[in-house]
Amino acid sequence: MKLKVGIDFDNTLINHGNSFFQEAKKEIKIIKVRKKNKEEIKKYIIKNYSNELWTKIQGTVYGSLNYSKPFNYSHKILNKLKEEFEFFLVSHKTTYPVIGRKKNLHKISKIWLKKNKFAYIDKSIFKSKNIFFETSIKKKILRIRKIKCDIFIDDLQKILKLLPSNIKKIHFVEKKVKTKYKKMISWKHFLNAIKN
Repeated sequence: MKLKVGIDFDNTLINHGNSFFQEAKKEIKIIKVRKKNKEEIKKYIIKNYSNELWTKIQGTVYGSLNYSKPFNYSHKILNKLKEEFEFFLVSHKTTYPVIGRKKNLHKISKIWLKKNKFAYIDKSIFKSKNIFFETSIKKKILRIRKIKCDIFIDDLQKILKLLPSNIKKIHFVEKKVKTKYKKMISWKHFLNAIKN
């Protein structure tokens, strides 16, 4: 029987780092951050402007995915191992942005998955029946429990913390970040992360 591996979408499979930088630049022109990643830009925008502006930028990024790319090695590794494992995509994502134009974020995400050859094509990494966009954290956790994932990979510790103890929790995170969970800093380390 194949191991069931659950994978988060935003900032785990799809890399929005450059998207946040590009969209923030459209709003405020000059951004002074050490790294062009989501957390740095979020801190800068909220501190120097407002939480509302950050929410607007976030809605624009998730509502277009124009500059968002798969994390390095993600497609190559998952495609190579799709016969050995059963992969599930489980994401917490509202249907529409909180602020800004009313775009269906679930539909846009599914288009991105197809465009980047993760799903909705022949011999997909994720079968369409294994893709779930849930509208709340509570529903995301319930979905992971219902699937009975053996392993779950997420960039947020607050999600991993809510999962049952029988699920192996993998924190997808930068090398320098401290975490109490098994750390995976790149998709090329996927097998090491789930086996050790």
